[in-house]
Amino acid sequence: MEVLGIKKEKIELLIEQDDSLTKVRASTLIEGKEYVGKGMARRKKTDPVIPQIGYELALSRALLALGNAIGESAQMKVQKYLPKSKP
Repeated sequence: MEVLGIKKEKIELLIEQDDSLTKVRASTLIEGKEYVGKGMARRKKTDPVIPQIGYELALSRALLALGNAIGESAQMKVQKYLPKSKP
């Protein structure tokens, strides 16, 4: 398999967290277009205070949303090259 090149992309994470709520915004810039995914986790009053759990849940949700946004963009580009179906 021939390697066409290597790209290195960066993902920026903005994390807001307090005792009961964690919000994460994940974003990246690919060929001039910004993609964003957001995730949130909320602790119930009866749950123990373990900030790492909220952080991991919110982070994973933001990264999944970011991946979905990039995937949807790629799928729309693919659709341009598919042959049109006849009715």
